[in-house]
Amino acid sequence: MTEKTAKGYLVKLEGHVVSLKGEDSVSHPEFITKFTRWLESEGMGYTGFSVQVDEDGNTIEDIEG
Repeated sequence: MTEKTAKGYLVKLEGHVVSLKGEDSVSHPEFITKFTRWLESEGMGYTGFSVQVDEDGNTIEDIEG
């Protein structure tokens, strides 16, 4: 059963974000900016970390567009 906290329901994300646009995808920093803006527009925030990964899920250095 999910319990509501003093700040509402909490969500923990684990997984990968996959681009459906292939070569037209955004860079890691641009994604984080857009993700954060979307969350804030919905009255939410994000705490945690993010890393760029390859197709196998291995951490790699950020690749700028």
